[in-house]
Amino acid sequence: MALTQQEIDDYKDQLRQQIEHLPPDKKAEAEKQIDAMPPEQLEILLKQQQEMPPVYRKIIAKEIPAVIIGENAEALAVLDNKPISRGHVVIIPKVAVKIPQEIPKTAFVLAEELTKKIVSSLGAKSAKAHTETKFGEVVLNLIPIYDKDLDISSPRQESNAEELNKVKSSFDVIKIDKKPAEIIKIEKRKEKVIKLKRRIP
Repeated sequence: MALTQQEIDDYKDQLRQQIEHLPPDKKAEAEKQIDAMPPEQLEILLKQQQEMPPVYRKIIAKEIPAVIIGENAEALAVLDNKPISRGHVVIIPKVAVKIPQEIPKTAFVLAEELTKKIVSSLGAKSAKAHTETKFGEVVLNLIPIYDKDLDISSPRQESNAEELNKVKSSFDVIKIDKKPAEIIKIEKRKEKVIKLKRRIP
């Protein structure tokens, strides 16, 4: 079945969103390829995507590895493996959604809880929430803000499992403000020597 012009435009927009994080030169080249892509090629790509289980569904099913840092009844939070900043979190609805308005409220509740952890555990000033359409569904990104303002189109960094697990361990650490232990001084009194008069038998 041939794609309508609206479907072609929508799919090209999705592809453009997926290249937002690329360096300017590579991004410009990729945009040219997307614009020049004929409908037949787009249709083949779309069919391949539909036949393959989406990546986020595999993460929800725990079929592919991901560093999980939070979960509730309707959403799962994982660390992004190509983060915009340290501690970048992707919150995935457990039931796939196609538009931002369908994201469950509990996903935003999870985002609020994680924002507090990002600020207290990672030392970020705040965290920004951004929706993003990727792999055919909408997810919620939580981007920690440290020294400069960032958004979903900011450059991404390569990361690995070791680095992500270090970030996760920072989230897991419970910080306790310890008060200095009170030192109790025990004064030893000098024992008195009692001299008894020698009794003469």
